[in-house]
Amino acid sequence: MRFFIERRHLAVIDVGNRISNDEARSRIEHYRNLTIIKSPALETGHDEFDVNQKFLCVVPGLKGHSGRFTLLCERLKLLALVLQPGLSHPDETPQELAARFAKSLKKRLLLGLEGTVFCLGGAPKDVLAEVNYILNQFKSEEKLQHMLRMNLGNDSSNIQLKGTWEEKVSLYVKYLTGKVTSSLQYSREYVLCAYGRINQIRQCKVQVTPLKSQVIFLKSRVSVESCDSYQNYSEQPVIVYNLNTSLVNVTQDLQCMAIVNRHLEDEILKAFNKANLCFTYSCKANSGKDY
Repeated sequence: MRFFIERRHLAVIDVGNRISNDEARSRIEHYRNLTIIKSPALETGHDEFDVNQKFLCVVPGLKGHSGRFTLLCERLKLLALVLQPGLSHPDETPQELAARFAKSLKKRLLLGLEGTVFCLGGAPKDVLAEVNYILNQFKSEEKLQHMLRMNLGNDSSNIQLKGTWEEKVSLYVKYLTGKVTSSLQYSREYVLCAYGRINQIRQCKVQVTPLKSQVIFLKSRVSVESCDSYQNYSEQPVIVYNLNTSLVNVTQDLQCMAIVNRHLEDEILKAFNKANLCFTYSCKANSGKDY
């Protein structure tokens, strides 16, 4: 198994970024994402993940928006399992999130956690520095809170929101009635969770523990000077790719999947080259026979 960890923990601050339209999928902790390769389970209509096959485990940033990886996964030469932080743990620290995911994987998939780790965006300290640089552009807490509400796709500049943060969210959700396609409960959870995670990022202190696995960094272009030592994250020599893409848009850079595919094991690539990538359909003529 291989891990693809998005180090960009604060995707919610993207300009023009909006809440996921798939409310049901946003609440699922882990599910399969479509890739070039086909799963036998998908062919037969089963929903169980085949733990005997090698796959890439995709861990989104703390926004938990799995849709960010649709474009990249479509070009992946092995199966992909996407993990999502969800909206039920708004005050969860990155360490608690990692522990929850590890427990869930061990329980459901009955396997150990090992393999190559791909870090999209860069090393934790560099990404945290970039996120804090962006957050500092909001001159007040109110402006930041307003930006989070705007992610729901509706402008609240013409209404007065007073009181505590919780009270402001309640008033805003009430204002959204009939104005958004998502449920009001989902809208409320989304805003509260996004703001909670921002506060977690502000308080986050990186504790480096070298991994035994191979670690490959796909480093995005950042606005702050690098302050991290990448080799500290693995007992093996690390590999660093410098991308000419900003942290905001790094999940749209198709070089990422090209790099991941390049580092797949020969066994995986041989299986991919032999695989039938065509989709099969059952066509029935008037006679009722299959063709």
